[in-house]
Amino acid sequence: MSESDDHAVDSDGLTVEGPDDDRTDGSALIQKRLGLIDDERLDDVTIRIDYDAFDYRTVLVWLTVKLDVVDDCIERLRTRPGFVTVYEISDSPNVFAVAKFPSERAVGACLKELLLAPEVRSVAIDSVEEVVVEGVPIDEASPDPQIEG
Repeated sequence: MSESDDHAVDSDGLTVEGPDDDRTDGSALIQKRLGLIDDERLDDVTIRIDYDAFDYRTVLVWLTVKLDVVDDCIERLRTRPGFVTVYEISDSPNVFAVAKFPSERAVGACLKELLLAPEVRSVAIDSVEEVVVEGVPIDEASPDPQIEG
């Protein structure tokens, strides 16, 4: 951001805080951008949450679900808070999801709820120890990464 006429301006050229706003934690920028969304002056916004900054746990969820309700199950999981992505996959298990939870207790509560669902035949989870790169698209034109061994 650069200073101009006692106003901070972000890289998009949007004035984010005035001379009376001394917040340095980024909240002024967030408040300004949310205001632009509310005013419908900012379109096609994707909100990305850095779950690691909040010390969330990343969990891979593998479900075996009755085939006649797999689409409904996937749709329900996609609308649940914390489920980042949900896919139907071939074979068994037939549903794969990536989820983020604030605590081990929240992971356990979700696991219990999934196990009690009548359409779910089995549930398995894998805890992710470290997320190295998240949300970076793969460039199809780039060569395959070399695996060193």
